[in-house]
Amino acid sequence: MREILFRGKSLMPVRKLNQIGIKHQNGWVVGNLIQDKKNPWIVGDLLNWHNEYVLPEFWVKVRSETVGQYTGYIDINGRMIFENDLIIGKDFTNLILQSLGCDIEENIELFIIKYFNGSFSIFDLNDNWIATIHDYLTDYNVKLEVIGNKFDDFLLVSKAGRKNEW
Repeated sequence: MREILFRGKSLMPVRKLNQIGIKHQNGWVVGNLIQDKKNPWIVGDLLNWHNEYVLPEFWVKVRSETVGQYTGYIDINGRMIFENDLIIGKDFTNLILQSLGCDIEENIELFIIKYFNGSFSIFDLNDNWIATIHDYLTDYNVKLEVIGNKFDDFLLVSKAGRKNEW
């Protein structure tokens, strides 16, 4: 069974996260997702519980638009791949042609991970579906590298020629 985790960008300043000892990466926290009617929270594992309360190791309110689920896969550097991550990898069309014996030059492209039709998928920056992440990694043994996410690294995306808005 794969690990179910979520990631979100904290509304709390990085300085405050550091002061209270919450593990994060540039304000991004990973854990379990809970939410009330409109506010998502990333919470740690339960330290204690009773039929009248639960006590997680931490809880952090996050920006709702930044919440993304862990795909269950890691990149070539051992980094977890989350929904909305920007990744670089080989052009999928060229991989298929190469597998059929065509002599095609390898291209490295920038992609984004999205949850689509019940699975995590790879999309190009023009919002074209490329493949499920499972097929891309297992059928073609492709190595992917997370280089950022669509929220913190929008300049990278615009330099790559993104035509559509998210």
